[in-house]
Amino acid sequence: MDCLTQYRGTALACAKLRGHVVHEMDRRMRMTTVTFRIEGLRSAGCAEMVKALLCAEPGVYAADVSLEPPEARVLFDAGSTDSRRLVTLIETPGYRVTGCVS
Repeated sequence: MDCLTQYRGTALACAKLRGHVVHEMDRRMRMTTVTFRIEGLRSAGCAEMVKALLCAEPGVYAADVSLEPPEARVLFDAGSTDSRRLVTLIETPGYRVTGCVS
C-alpha cells in the first residue's frame, strides 16, 4: 500500500470518529501535484519568476521550477485553483506549456 492510500484511509477513519475533522481531511485529500513542461525557460531568473507567479496563486502550497528539464512541479489545493489557471499563470509572461503530467 502506498503512502497516499495509507493517508486517505487514515483520513477517512478520523472523519468517522470525529465529525469536526471532515472538512480539514477533505481539503487535504484535494491536494494535487502536477508537472508542467515549459518551453522558453532560458535562465535561473526565468525559473524564479515562474515560481513566484505560481506561489502567489491562492491554493498553491509549493512550486519547484527547473531549467533541465524545463518544467514546473506544483502542489495545490484543487478546491482553490486548477491546472488551467496555473497554465495561464505560466504562459502570461510569454512561456508556453507543452505538456502536463498529473
